Amino acid sequence: MNNLNIPMQASELEASIRSGIPISAHMDFRVRELTAQNIEVSGGALENINVHQTAFAGSLYAICTLAAWGLTYSKLPDNCSLVMEKASIEYLRPVRGQIVAEAVISQEQSQGLLEQLAQSAKARLELQVVVMNERKIAVKFTAYLYVKMNG
Repeated sequence: MNNLNIPMQASELEASIRSGIPISAHMDFRVRELTAQNIEVSGGALENINVHQTAFAGSLYAICTLAAWGLTYSKLPDNCSLVMEKASIEYLRPVRGQIVAEAVISQEQSQGLLEQLAQSAKARLELQVVVMNERKIAVKFTAYLYVKMNG
């Protein structure tokens, strides 16, 4: 996880996810960009293809999950556990080629998350993830995350 004084690097987060969630490596999962407010992740076109030569729905769900989870994880102190409580997804159009998902967290959401943790040792967060394809929204994903401080 993260020491709050030092921002987590994209390569550090990607390595952590790939080692902790081995299937992500088979999906050619990458953290393309990580900032204080957003994350952009990808999954390989060939590794996540279906019989229609478009992105497999399960892969879209997994890549979106990793985007939401990764952005939240990058903000947490070391002594936290993070799980996804539930999620919903809308498949609006086929995704061709590489899967690229982006999640954004506002300054207020980020601050609220850390304040909840400080006050009650647990917090909930709702994040939106979007997959664009051919300059149109192809997938909308809503993640509901739960964080708990350990010990």
